[in-house]
Order: sequence, then structure tokens, then C-alpha cells
Amino acid sequence: MEKNELGSIIIYLIMFGLIYLVGQTVIVLALKSTAVQNQALYIFICAVVSILVFAFTYELGHVIGAKIGKYKCTYFNVFGFCWYKEDEKWKFKFEGFDGLFGETRFVPISKDAKCNPAHFLRGGLIAFIVSVLVALVIFVITAIPDTIRFGTLIYFGVGMVFVLYNVIPMKTDILNDGYRLKLLGSKENAEAYNEFMRIENDARKGIVTEDVKVYENISPMTVLINNYAFYNALAKHDYQKAEEIVDIILKNPDALDSNTVYRFRFQKLYFVILRESKEEASEYYWKTMTSYDRKYLVKDNFIPSKRVYLLVSGIINESSSESVIAIEGMKKRINRMVNKTQQSVEMEQYEKCIKLVSENLKVDDLSEHF
Repeated sequence: MEKNELGSIIIYLIMFGLIYLVGQTVIVLALKSTAVQNQALYIFICAVVSILVFAFTYELGHVIGAKIGKYKCTYFNVFGFCWYKEDEKWKFKFEGFDGLFGETRFVPISKDAKCNPAHFLRGGLIAFIVSVLVALVIFVITAIPDTIRFGTLIYFGVGMVFVLYNVIPMKTDILNDGYRLKLLGSKENAEAYNEFMRIENDARKGIVTEDVKVYENISPMTVLINNYAFYNALAKHDYQKAEEIVDIILKNPDALDSNTVYRFRFQKLYFVILRESKEEASEYYWKTMTSYDRKYLVKDNFIPSKRVYLLVSGIINESSSESVIAIEGMKKRINRMVNKTQQSVEMEQYEKCIKLVSENLKVDDLSEHF
């Protein structure tokens, strides 16, 4: 079991325990103190309203914290209701999000600005605490109907569950604020995070950031920047530099989650296959790569990994059927990539791999399956 999977299980168990505790205390108290007839409907309405208020409050806290930390907001998404900045104008659309209930994106005011990401990461928690204080004020005002007053208790309980999920500094199925704050404890990681936001913002605008720094000190944050540098090198067909970046990342595998390590090992294999003879590449695959590496490569659906799997299937294993499996449907998947630079690189590299495999297998061009 991976560390992030174990972290997710632990946090979910804590959440379920807290939900039970909230139900047996806060919600039971609310029900005993109100004269509602349909208690199930009352709990449902209060829970839904609490989640909506919590999500909006938390994301708004991020925005306020970003302003304090010298960032500007470029994207605000709550439950798919998305406001985003394009050509210096705010626009609206419905879009998915990478978070529990929403997602906010920022960019430093300028490249040289001394921005502190901790401000907007803590902003959500501070905003929730303020909302709880407001809820407590509402609760103590007896002139307010009990159905509203005790509804604020349910808001407090529901909010505490999701705050816990978002602030415990463990890596789960999302990069929560607590984990990011833990990563950003070092100056280099904070700098890398600001750089990451700048590059991501450029990518969403279709701009290629040329001056991407390659970090020697590898962490889950700096590897994101190095990945951009890796793709920039591939785009320029500078395979030597791209492989050097992979080697830098793989120097400290313990600093990264296992999925990331496996995937960059596959990219190392990619360059070995392109650079060495078939016999040398085969020896590297069977002797240097572990059996779990090979199994993971087969099942991994990550687009760059599938590209490597295609070369392994067609050049090392010399299997036409496996090669077709690695090709089918990939063109559509690549076309759905958000980052246009990486999309262009993957399309070019995939076409190159298909040609190499077709030549090695001495078959007609396999691109018909692409």
C-alpha cells in the first residue's frame, strides 16, 4: 500500500469518526431543541446549506489570503460554477475542478514579487473560523428562530469535518492545504510553487514559458517545475537535456511519491531505447528495471507511460498486438490534454514511436490504429 493511499484511509476513518460524533452530539442536540416534524428533511437541508456556505467561504478565504500574499486571482470555481480571467476580463463557464468542493488559482503579481503562498493556503481556514464566530453569534440570539439557530450548529459540525480533511498535512487523493503548507516550509519550495503558478498560468493562455529553472533539490514541488523544463527540452528535440532532467529527478526517489518515480523511470527507459541498440535497450529493460516496474508500465494509463509502453511492445517484445493496444485511442486522449505544449510534444513523440515500431516489426504503418 502506498503512503498516499494509507494517508487517505487514515483521514477518511477520522472523518467518519468525526461525522458519527457530530451526529450523536450536535445534530441530536439540534433535533431535540427544535420542533421540526420532518427531521430527516431538516438535517438534509441544513447539511446541504452548510456544505454550500462552507465551500464558498473557504474559497473566498483563499482569495483574500492571496491578496494579502501579493497574488492576483485568475480562477474561482465552486461546485463547477467557474469564474476565470481571460484577456484581463472576467468570464463565466461551467467546469470541473481539482479539489473537494472547488478550486482557486493565483499567479504572483510579478515574477520578482516576494509572494508568500502560506497566506492564501491559511486563508481558507481563517475564513471558516470567522464564519463559525458569526454562526455562534446567530446561535446566541434567541430572537432568531430555533430552526436557523440550531442549523448553525450543524454548519459548525459539517465544516469541522471538511476542514480536518483539508488541513491535516498528509498526502491524500488531493493535494490539500495542510500538505501544501508542509511542502512550502522551505524557501526553495515556496519559490518553486510561485514559479509553478506562473508557468501554469502561461500554459492556460497558450504561452510557452522559456525561462524554466531546473531544480537540483528534488521535492514534490520542484519536480513539477522540472517536468515543464523536461517538456520544453523535448519540444526543442534536445533529448540529452531532457534525459539529464530525468536523471536529476531520479537522484532522490525517496523525496517523491512512488507513482512519480515509476513514471520518470519509464522516461529514462524511453531515452535508453531511442539511444541504444535493441540488445542494449532489452538488457536495460530486463536487468535494470524491476519486475514491478515492468508490471506498472503495462497497467499505467498515463500518456507519457503509454508512449514508453509502445516502444517496449514494438521494439523489445516485438509484439504487433501489444503495439496496437498501446496505440489505439491515444490520439483522442492526447488531443484532450489541457497543456498545449505538452500535447504537441506527446503527439510528435507518439508519431515518432509508431514509425520506429512499424519499421522494427516490418509491418505497414501502424498509424492507422492511431
